[in-house]
Amino acid sequence: MSTVVFHTAEGRIVQCITGDDALLALQPTPQGCERLVCDGAPLAYTHYVDGGKVLAIPPAPEAMMRFEPAQKAWVRDAPLAWWTIRQARNAKLLASDWTDTVSARTRLGEDAFQAWQHYRQALRDLTLAPDPYTLHWPQAPG
Repeated sequence: MSTVVFHTAEGRIVQCITGDDALLALQPTPQGCERLVCDGAPLAYTHYVDGGKVLAIPPAPEAMMRFEPAQKAWVRDAPLAWWTIRQARNAKLLASDWTDTVSARTRLGEDAFQAWQHYRQALRDLTLAPDPYTLHWPQAPG
């Protein structure tokens, strides 16, 4: 048996305590939180509390979302979305660094070099878009 400490209003799990009554007595319950005895050891990022029950968070319906326990629903998270986009964009820039060297223009030829330059600039410009959920990723030159 475990005891979860959760925000009363939100249902967000703050802590899971596994141990005997003596250990539980040593752990204070923060203001605005309650305790609930449950089976297993639920994790704060995979479970929440609703109606006096510990429930598993369902799978996200789409990428770049976070579960909001207070709403009992997945919500779009623009900062998370932009972080995810920057990570993917940076990986694409890193993977195409070979096209942006001193000898690239000679090795690739002028047309291919310019195509790669435009592609890399389009990647950098992604973060200027107003909405991270409606981005159109540029295609790498063939």
